[in-house]
Amino acid sequence: MLAFSQRQYETAVAIWTPLADSGHAAAMFNLGRMYDDGIGVTRDRTLAVTYYAAAAACAFVPAMVRYGLVLIAGVHVTRDVATGVDHIARAADTGDAEAQFQLGKLYRDGAHMERDDNLAVRWYRAAAEQGHVRSQYRMGFMYSSGYGVPQDFVQAYYYYGLAAEHMPIGASAQEHLTEHMTIDEIAAAKALLNDTPSVASSE
Repeated sequence: MLAFSQRQYETAVAIWTPLADSGHAAAMFNLGRMYDDGIGVTRDRTLAVTYYAAAAACAFVPAMVRYGLVLIAGVHVTRDVATGVDHIARAADTGDAEAQFQLGKLYRDGAHMERDDNLAVRWYRAAAEQGHVRSQYRMGFMYSSGYGVPQDFVQAYYYYGLAAEHMPIGASAQEHLTEHMTIDEIAAAKALLNDTPSVASSE
């Protein structure tokens, strides 16, 4: 990891390869990412999938998510939506935020399973509460549109605001939302973001 962080990619590959060959799940996953992106090695996505699958078989959560997405897409592997979704769902059950986001996205999109906005919100919220930025943005969208939750511009503004700290589009969404909000709603939303009371006392 130190070699990788210092962009000594060939050294990282040399260290991870024997570890992966001995069954080290994190090493297998990291090699999979390097072969997937062609970092320090010649790009080989088929080999990358092989490493993802091996790491996922060891219940290494990041690999379960990546391999699940690969199976659903059918990229460099035989497409298997049911198994892919199962991998992601099991990873989400461990509390992994990225897995929860991806599962929420699957329920929201409804392309590979029956669309369920309520379950989408459940998983987006779980990830958002862990600080997952894309989930925070998605929760803003769900509240602003009334999908899976009652439409609530205050909550939408709040979640967009959380995402805006790391995602510029969140700030844009916030600004657009204010066009449909009352002054009191905006004040309440800002108070929620600042964790302060939304109603001032006259006493």
